[in-house]
Amino acid sequence: MGGDQGRPCGGFELTDKSSGSLFSTPQLHPPQRGDERARRNAIRAWVDSLPLANLGETARLLYERLSYLNAHKLSPADRFAILEAIRPALDLVLQSLGRHYRHQDLPLSGRPALVAKLARELLVMMVIGYQLVLRPLAGTSPWAQVTRSGRRVEALHRRLHYLGRMLLDDFQLYRKHPKGLWREIHATYLEALQGNLQDRPVDSEEVHPPRGSTISNLYKRILLLSLSAPYRMLQGEVQRVDRALHRWAPLSRLQPLEPRLSTSALYLVEPGVDLPPRYRDDLAGGDIHAWALDTNRLSDAIARELEALGTASPADEGHLADPAAPLGAELLGRLALAWGLGGARATARESSDAELDLIYGIGAIIRALDRDPAPQGLGSPPDSEASVGAVYPPETPVGRSVWDLARMPVDEDIAIRDGELSRAPWSRTRPDTMVHRQRSRIIDRSPRGFHLHLSGRGTGPRRVGELVAATDPDAGTKGCAWRVGVIRWMRANSADDVRVGVEILSDHPEPVVLCWQRHEQGDTVSVASLLLGDAGEDESRVVLLTPAFFPAAGDRLKLRHGGRERSLRVLQAIERTRSFVHCRYAPAVVRQASAPPTESEPAPVPASAAPEDEFDTLWRNL
Repeated sequence: MGGDQGRPCGGFELTDKSSGSLFSTPQLHPPQRGDERARRNAIRAWVDSLPLANLGETARLLYERLSYLNAHKLSPADRFAILEAIRPALDLVLQSLGRHYRHQDLPLSGRPALVAKLARELLVMMVIGYQLVLRPLAGTSPWAQVTRSGRRVEALHRRLHYLGRMLLDDFQLYRKHPKGLWREIHATYLEALQGNLQDRPVDSEEVHPPRGSTISNLYKRILLLSLSAPYRMLQGEVQRVDRALHRWAPLSRLQPLEPRLSTSALYLVEPGVDLPPRYRDDLAGGDIHAWALDTNRLSDAIARELEALGTASPADEGHLADPAAPLGAELLGRLALAWGLGGARATARESSDAELDLIYGIGAIIRALDRDPAPQGLGSPPDSEASVGAVYPPETPVGRSVWDLARMPVDEDIAIRDGELSRAPWSRTRPDTMVHRQRSRIIDRSPRGFHLHLSGRGTGPRRVGELVAATDPDAGTKGCAWRVGVIRWMRANSADDVRVGVEILSDHPEPVVLCWQRHEQGDTVSVASLLLGDAGEDESRVVLLTPAFFPAAGDRLKLRHGGRERSLRVLQAIERTRSFVHCRYAPAVVRQASAPPTESEPAPVPASAAPEDEFDTLWRNL
């Protein structure tokens, strides 16, 4: 920051390290004479001996070493040197642990929850470790502070970095932050301000460029990430935005609140409270001790990037699983709105105390619509004790279902398209056709969406970007009581208190089959899909939801629906997530436009019965 951004605001105090805080510094004990764990000249050999190929054992050794360091007295120089030597190995372990609990069904349970708890413990230990480095430096003489300022600015930057990592984890798991996290973030920046260290350059902790950073830019990066509506993003999107903020954060300005900023700064930061930055209109009037966060230059830069991208579609945004992929036009547009380019809710929301049933995942939705297109209301499930995770077995259909058509070779379907509807042995109900529904309570609603409260652990993949179907008794739909939508945001406060926002995509979804004739492989794959709206309304426009598939040049697509078959081509990719593709199609062409490949979704990690208050089982099986 420059100018008056480095001037502390009056009335702010550093955080109180009371014993009840998650980040409380423990009482320290002197190490035993000759203990190698307390010697800085022995740490390099210890780090080099870590079995990095064995994640569980390396995590155990780091956990034990950090526990020891945070319980014993060391000089600031020795403690800092040991932490700096440990840090690269710890960051590698944290990155590997993340693969075991990200992209899992939420809220986490079993083994993924235990791994996430271990990662949180390691982050907290690093925060406390660098706080112990800083504590002896705070009361030294001005001359001593000058000579040690290099170590102090690095320790402050490291502490803020690991606090930010905790925040990023919370955003990616859609959970609330632990008490005191924001207070610690603000206090770390305040300490840098008091020492005039906020603009001193520091080598970044990140493993990707750029390497240079300052405490000021890191602090603004954390503030802006919290304002980017992270609970409305996919887990990979949150990480991509966090990386992009390396170059964007310096464009924002953090200044003491003054009347001259009243018309330009949209957000206020209150360092004296345990809260993230807030929209200034949400704060009551009076004597407010806060900074103004001005995002005008940042939103202008994003507007220029949007203009340069033009009308690029979501399909051009790169791999969703790759956190280093560039940001596309759709995500940039959401960030521009979040950081100050305007925008307001188009329709009002109405409170409601009604309930509805949810089905998760495109496969389960197609089965439900195919077997049970008009369920008989919400109040009478088969089991009187109903609800969370209840299984509703579909009845045996007459003739072949869309799943039967999707499993058959193309030649076998000729009679079906000519109208044959005889009962067939492969149409019997199978175990994989059981449809799981979860009862949910509506908090408020709009014509095109719901704010829902979910209680208990669901049986489906509850995550942002997941496709859902909802029964809505007040929607007035005819012929089909299921409405198809997407989870747009999520807050997992606890296992029994999960809030989600669902945007409705269609009131009239219909199961169909899309035949994908792959030119290079020389085969045909039948894909059970969802048709949104009526295909007979407009022959030149067909909108489909399909499982993730990406046709290449030379491939052909054919839609089977209503006793007929017609060729299609991809006209526009509307949305792509890890679980479905939403595209608009046009009538037949011979060759298919190319689309980028995608990475396969990682296999779910099996749950463990290990108790959540110990990590003993993880050391052996990670």
